[in-house]
Amino acid sequence: MAYAIHSLYYILLKTQGQDLSEHPVRNEIERIKGYVEKVKLALNSQEKPNVRIDKTATQRIIEGQRSMRGSKPIPSGEHMNYKEKID
Repeated sequence: MAYAIHSLYYILLKTQGQDLSEHPVRNEIERIKGYVEKVKLALNSQEKPNVRIDKTATQRIIEGQRSMRGSKPIPSGEHMNYKEKID
C-alpha cells in the first residue's frame, strides 16, 4: 500500500515536470522496496514443517480411548461391508 501511494505521488510529480533526482519520495520508494524484498525472502525461506505420525503412539491413544468406552477394538486388515457393525 505504501509503495503504491508513493509511486503514484512520484508519477504525479514527474508529470508536472519536477526534477526528482534529489526528491525525498525517491528515497522513500527505495526504502519500501528494500522492505518488500526482505519480506519476500523471509516468506520463501521458511521451511515447511516435517510432519511425522507415530503409528504406535496413535494406536495406544485410540485403544486407550476405546477401552474407556468399553467398545470392541477396531478389526485390523479386514475389509468390512456396510452391513457389518463394529459395536
